[in-house]
Amino acid sequence: MYLRNLVPIGIVLIFIGMLAVFIGSTSSVKAGDKNTKVAIGGFISFIPFGFANDKNLLYFVLGLSAFLIVFLLMLRFWFL
Repeated sequence: MYLRNLVPIGIVLIFIGMLAVFIGSTSSVKAGDKNTKVAIGGFISFIPFGFANDKNLLYFVLGLSAFLIVFLLMLRFWFL
């Protein structure tokens, strides 16, 4: 019963993420801007990982990945 309510929420979050990427890529970015910071992160099983070209951005991505793991574990034990 509860999982049926999570599917529309997940679909909406996916569309919000796609919209954020589109807006971010088309917003006022100068062609000569050399100070671009990039980070990507995720997790394999329960181990968060990340790659970035800025130390503070890497810490943010690792913290976000760790938070998502804890959140997903809470959902797992709450709904099942």
